[in-house]
Amino acid sequence: MAYYNNLKIGRGLIMKWTISLVLAVFIAITGSTDTKAKTKTIIGNDVSAYQLRPEVVEDFEKDNGWKIVPTPYDPTFVNSRADQNVVDGKPGDLGDTPAKKVYGVRFQFRYPGYNFVTIFPPILKEKDGKDALDPVTQEVIGPAVPLKGVVQKLSVWVMSQGKKYVLEGYIRDWKGNTHKVLFRYRDEDGRMRADLDFVGWRPMVADIPVDVPQEVSSFPKHKGLKFVKFIVRSTPHTNTEPVYLFFDQLKTLTNRFDVHFDGAEINTEWGDHLQKIKGRVRTTPDK
Repeated sequence: MAYYNNLKIGRGLIMKWTISLVLAVFIAITGSTDTKAKTKTIIGNDVSAYQLRPEVVEDFEKDNGWKIVPTPYDPTFVNSRADQNVVDGKPGDLGDTPAKKVYGVRFQFRYPGYNFVTIFPPILKEKDGKDALDPVTQEVIGPAVPLKGVVQKLSVWVMSQGKKYVLEGYIRDWKGNTHKVLFRYRDEDGRMRADLDFVGWRPMVADIPVDVPQEVSSFPKHKGLKFVKFIVRSTPHTNTEPVYLFFDQLKTLTNRFDVHFDGAEINTEWGDHLQKIKGRVRTTPDK
């Protein structure tokens, strides 16, 4: 019996030594203990094919051109005008971030119904200050926030006062289609809700559907999205009291991995106009 026990112990030690030797060779070659941390390419190992990271695309630290438009607009109703301002403040849960300002909007409708306000981002500009042009159609892009990489989620901090509205976001893909996404938050019971019927600051998140085109099979693979507007929408059961909403830290959860190669800087979008579709809006199911 002692012979068999010694034999098992010896086999176990040999197995441990073998695993240690293989691991040491792997570390020496790759410089990493994570077997999934490298992606093999024809020019050597690159980082992981999925580099998901949050990125702030608008911090609302200054008044840089966001615009609010109410629908319907009633010029005979003195409170029909929608106002906006950048004011001091930030969500307490953001901690010691340098953020000190938030974007606030105020609006009111005379009658209940399917009213809404549209909140447009600034008009996209080039570095020289001129209006940015679509690389395919050469038309002015207009209000838009470019979203880099392959975006999986959008999030924004919202401070509400318990109003029965919903918050929608609209993104445009490289083909010209516009997609509606619904912002949701998690309530005290752990349920995801798609309304603004809460008090105080909440992080609201919208999922980007997997069928929104952001990549092609050839390189460069990424075809970036653009965020084109928020819509705050009422229902017939929403009251007509004044509404104050505040926004901070519009973010994306993005995969920024791409394979870099000689010639990647050349414009390859001049033929994309054949696939452009203007004026189409797709919506995600309201779950």
